[in-house]
Amino acid sequence: MTSTVNHVLINTLSFSSVIQIGDSALIDSHSNIIAVHREVEVFFGQEAPFEHYSIFYRPSAAGRLTMINHLLHPTENHAETINIVGISASSVLHVGDSSHVRMVSRTKHIRQFYHTPDGFKK
Repeated sequence: MTSTVNHVLINTLSFSSVIQIGDSALIDSHSNIIAVHREVEVFFGQEAPFEHYSIFYRPSAAGRLTMINHLLHPTENHAETINIVGISASSVLHVGDSSHVRMVSRTKHIRQFYHTPDGFKK
């Protein structure tokens, strides 16, 4: 298959993300993220190790995936412009064919507030 793109405009590419132009046999991307948001900005370093949260080590809820092999598009793909604001957290912009793709992202959001929702200090 032939894929053509005249213009690719990307504002931000970060955190192990990839722009893949051309065919690939395997894309395997994995991202573990702990996002801590505090009302008072005090951080101590290793305060939230991955092993403390089961989301990072329990089996995937998707289970076993079945390979479906269909060709549902013409032999040529063409896009005038791809305009992307940001690619982040082990994401992939891929222009071309790929045999196997596996993308996993596990994110734990932690919100810690100094005041309770009714406005009183803890």
